Amino acid sequence: MNKISVLGAGTFGISLARLLANKGFEVTVYVHNENKAKVLRKTNRHERFKDVLLPDSIVYTSDLKEAFKDKEMIVYAIPSTSIREVATLSKDYVEDGQYIVDVAKGMEKDSLLTLIEVIDDVYKNDTLKYVVLSGPTHAEDFEEKENNSNSFTAPEAKVLIVDDTEINLMVAKALLTPLNMQIETAGDGYEALKKIEENSYDLIFMDHFMPGLDGVQVTKKIRSMENNPNATIPIIALTADAMSGVKEELLKEGMDDFLSKPIVLQQAHQILHRWLPKEKILFV
Repeated sequence: MNKISVLGAGTFGISLARLLANKGFEVTVYVHNENKAKVLRKTNRHERFKDVLLPDSIVYTSDLKEAFKDKEMIVYAIPSTSIREVATLSKDYVEDGQYIVDVAKGMEKDSLLTLIEVIDDVYKNDTLKYVVLSGPTHAEDFEEKENNSNSFTAPEAKVLIVDDTEINLMVAKALLTPLNMQIETAGDGYEALKKIEENSYDLIFMDHFMPGLDGVQVTKKIRSMENNPNATIPIIALTADAMSGVKEELLKEGMDDFLSKPIVLQQAHQILHRWLPKEKILFV
């Protein structure tokens, strides 16, 4: 899968597009305003990431037909309030067999349909493949961070994210990009252990359920390491299992805290503020 369109040029959409482009994907970003699209084409910079040069391979378009044409995956990274409008405008351009990915989550206020159900209700195409990922509860939640007086960056902090699904790693990394941390990823428990043996980190986000070594097994191996500074660093469980008692069980197994999937930005920031070394947190 090489050709991906990201619908939405907000902070989250641009961060995700940047990560995908750097991974070698052919990325198109749909920008609802042509003037903003022209600025992005001309400068390769986003108004909220002025110091970050975006990959020049990213294509910016305000034409939904172009955004959908010959793409294998369409990622909805727009506010939940705009999902039905964009789906309606693009229903004539969707192509059979495309993956439709929702990283916004949430529900439509009036209908109480999930956002994927809203898109399906508009497209009415049985060949489409729907995927729901662990992005913000609403894409607009990502934007609210910009107006948070308690916002911070941590450019000296080094964080490892462990998850067996590559697109989940990309989404998680995109969510945390505005904090300017040094972020590394591992695709399974074995890769995580190798990186932990070779590098020092300030915090680890650990997926609970993974094939091979699951998050609990990896945590136990980390805690048993001798003469390794990572043996005692904070390990934060990532899990969609909301059953009562799961958090307490994970804490018993050696993890330090718990972050539910889908990731809510406010909660992720609180976790990072709580567990990162205080001297590495810079308030902005």
